Amino acid sequence: MSSAPAPSSLTDLLFGIVASALMASLGLLQYGETRIRVEAAAVAGELRMVAEAAIAYEASTGDWPPDGRRGEVPNGLAPFLGAVEFAGRRRVLEWDRFGITDPGDDPIAGVTLRAADRRLLGSVIADMAGEYPYFVAGNQVTWLLPGG
Repeated sequence: MSSAPAPSSLTDLLFGIVASALMASLGLLQYGETRIRVEAAAVAGELRMVAEAAIAYEASTGDWPPDGRRGEVPNGLAPFLGAVEFAGRRRVLEWDRFGITDPGDDPIAGVTLRAADRRLLGSVIADMAGEYPYFVAGNQVTWLLPGG
């Protein structure tokens, strides 16, 4: 019967422990980054669904949905919207209809993502690259939708 050889010295044992700890910490860092990327992909998908639902609402009614409260589906948008969670554990969505002072101008609408984790915000921005214009203010990003 064979068994593993015993460490030849305390230095070998300590080196083995340090190497194992280093490998474990690198694995945890990679897990955290992967988790952020997966969550960002899900949030980006939900943002796309909100944008498509709002555009369908605007095409159907001739106007954007009314301004919404943070974390709540705006009135009238639900029939156009699939299963989107506006209030998640680590982030919140908000439908925005920006006021216009000139009656001849079309209203501007957008969807805002608020999240404390800047890595999540950055990853969602990267996932949504080039789809809609956006602006960043603190811990939130607002994507502006094309008017009809």
